[in-house]
Amino acid sequence: MSKDSTNSRHEIIAWINGKWGLAKTTYIPLSHRTLLLSDGIFETVLIINGRYQLLEEHIARWHYSAVMLGLEPPPCQHELIDLLKSITNRLHIKVGALRLNWGRGHGITRGINFLDGDQFSLKDRFWILLSPMKLSFEPISAMISLHERRNFTSRVIEHKVFAYTQAIHARHEARQVGVDDTIMVDTNGALTCGSCSTLLVFKEESWITPPISTGCLSGIIRNQCIRLGLAIEQNLMPGQLLQAINELEGPTILVNSLGCRPLYLLNGYRILESSQVKKAKARAYELFTVLNCDL
Repeated sequence: MSKDSTNSRHEIIAWINGKWGLAKTTYIPLSHRTLLLSDGIFETVLIINGRYQLLEEHIARWHYSAVMLGLEPPPCQHELIDLLKSITNRLHIKVGALRLNWGRGHGITRGINFLDGDQFSLKDRFWILLSPMKLSFEPISAMISLHERRNFTSRVIEHKVFAYTQAIHARHEARQVGVDDTIMVDTNGALTCGSCSTLLVFKEESWITPPISTGCLSGIIRNQCIRLGLAIEQNLMPGQLLQAINELEGPTILVNSLGCRPLYLLNGYRILESSQVKKAKARAYELFTVLNCDL
């Protein structure tokens, strides 16, 4: 595909098996375990002005997930450098989302079984999606999910796997009642994370986030907050958060690698008054700027 034909500001662009194309007209075989069983992992990296934010951290987690889930190692950073450079040279996107995908490969036989050391063809196993996007710090509404719970004993829940069914249904649950997103709890009822984001609560001059032991994803932005001393881990129960809403010194935020959104409404309780929205947006932008050096 030519440079001109992939230089769309609105299309999702794909790269697979050494070829560029539009995502909507790029295919993988129906026998692929990624398609049949969601057997694979991915990372989503923010691009700002041609620079990949926290790329090293994303690739490190990608490799760690592959080891833990019994996948062969995906490409490492030095193997990706030329390809990533060609992406930024080809597509002059000011802000975008790069998704690195890695699957187990084609199924040899029907069923879910695979053997350690199985040699799957490299063809169709690694592909990239590139999407233009806009950063937003606008406040959103949320509810605590009534149906979806994070299983803190599961090994899978720690990783960015293709199977996003729980997140999809959690978000759908919110949309059915006119709310933007959900916050999920673990099987003990403790708060964990949003459908696709880390929960941060500002209290006593520090950000608080639920510990990994609740079953929340080990998010790149979450880990960056803790590493930089911006956040501490602390168990939070829904009742505690709702009762303390009026005592919080700052916003409650849902953040991931692609955005940082304050909450203005939680379970019908107004967290932000109109007079507080501007300050909450500024606080969200400030936090996201610290975590992403190219903003």
